[in-house]
Amino acid sequence: MKKSSPRAKEASRERDSEQGIRDFYTPYDDVIPSSNEVTTKFYLDIVRIYFGLCSGTVSLDDASIAARELRTNPEYTKNPIDPTLLPINEEYKHRLLDNLKTLSKYNLVTTDAVKSAFSFAFLDETTPISTTDLAVLGYFSKNPLETLVSSGEGLDLSPKTIARSLRRLNEKFGVRFGCHLDATAFGIQSALLFFTLMPDVEWPQVENALALFPFTNGIMKTTMTDLGYATFLIPGGNRGMAAFRASVAPLKGVMFDYMQLHIQKGMGSYFNLSLYEEGNWAFPSDLKSAFEEEHFPQDVGPTRHLECSGLRKGFTPKDFLVASEYKKDARAPPGIISQGLRIRGWDIDTRHVSQSIQKLHTKRVTLPFIVYGGLGLSANFCFEILCNDKWKKQILSVLPTLANVMYYSSNKGILLWVQVPSQQQVDYYQMFRSLEKKNGVKSVQSIMTIVQKGTRTMHELVHYWDYRRNQWSVPPEELNLGAYLLDDNTEPLY
Repeated sequence: MKKSSPRAKEASRERDSEQGIRDFYTPYDDVIPSSNEVTTKFYLDIVRIYFGLCSGTVSLDDASIAARELRTNPEYTKNPIDPTLLPINEEYKHRLLDNLKTLSKYNLVTTDAVKSAFSFAFLDETTPISTTDLAVLGYFSKNPLETLVSSGEGLDLSPKTIARSLRRLNEKFGVRFGCHLDATAFGIQSALLFFTLMPDVEWPQVENALALFPFTNGIMKTTMTDLGYATFLIPGGNRGMAAFRASVAPLKGVMFDYMQLHIQKGMGSYFNLSLYEEGNWAFPSDLKSAFEEEHFPQDVGPTRHLECSGLRKGFTPKDFLVASEYKKDARAPPGIISQGLRIRGWDIDTRHVSQSIQKLHTKRVTLPFIVYGGLGLSANFCFEILCNDKWKKQILSVLPTLANVMYYSSNKGILLWVQVPSQQQVDYYQMFRSLEKKNGVKSVQSIMTIVQKGTRTMHELVHYWDYRRNQWSVPPEELNLGAYLLDDNTEPLY
């Protein structure tokens, strides 16, 4: 196996406060020009820190220390830029890279040229939102399945106005309506493997192996830390999960340096538009008082949390297929869901789709939610919090105060996916990391700027249903993740 770059590994380690910004390593060093002119150097140092954050060779803690160093530059007084507050995403990174390549092409390293290259990369292109669309977004964030007529009455708008607003929200902000699903109702358990790689193991090779495993549901990689994670859907109830867990154990110390296998116990999401006013997001004061003073709100209501309650009688493989399609768009008409299934090779008529959806609601195995992009929430975090049940309950109680969060409670704690404004990303990061000091919280790991590479949908699992015995039938060897990563459970295949 090809070994990781020792220089990259060195740069990813914790640095002491005396190490200079120019000692930071980034994969884009050949694109960053050099200059000894004080003002030009100010902007080039910002670029270096930013690229380090994007690539994961500079931690957020190190970047914060470096940002303090920038304040000694006279230019900071005129243009106080903190690189840790810049939005970390692929679009801005590529804009900045393109601008720097242009400078290199024409050999331009003047202060004005470098400042312009930096400034133009971060021009705010946030799409404004109208008062009507904001009201509709807020209403459907709380009532995702409400009809156009009922929502019109609640908002004092006509159904046509509501429909046009939803269409605009979809086009401008990618608004759609997803659905959490308790897969244990069908005898399927969700698991998430959080890990860091051993020094001689590279992520692309692990990613390829995970993609070949038939029960991998999603693969995540990060540019901020060495952490990665993958999600799995394991059929066969407790027996299937036991076989899968047994196959994961030998990976510790061979493929993965750090490894935690989470078994999902519950899920949910919150979108708190009350924090948004005149184009800006306020930091939730309730979160600060909860974590610093341990003043927690009341428990999460049952309508905002979906517990994994185990196998339910009365569901069929067709219901499972409908649920798999329905979770992608909870407001889609039965005819559209039927058409989507037909494209995938499953002929389930509209009437049966309607019956299945009604069954899903009656048995309370779904929790619809709103999904959107933009509106100033440009930074993304995932937090893995290993904690006891008391702290898990307390963290759950404060989640409704966040701007946008999706969560996954597990046998080991809770996992959070949080969207925040870029200017508040350090505040959120420090707030959640501070939980490590609390009794009952074992550790807090964080990932920033998540890129997801999907593998397959839930539909494929139906091939493992045994119609004769009316249950899942999965050969144990097919649940062996180690077989895809290890040779004889001892050496990596690569």
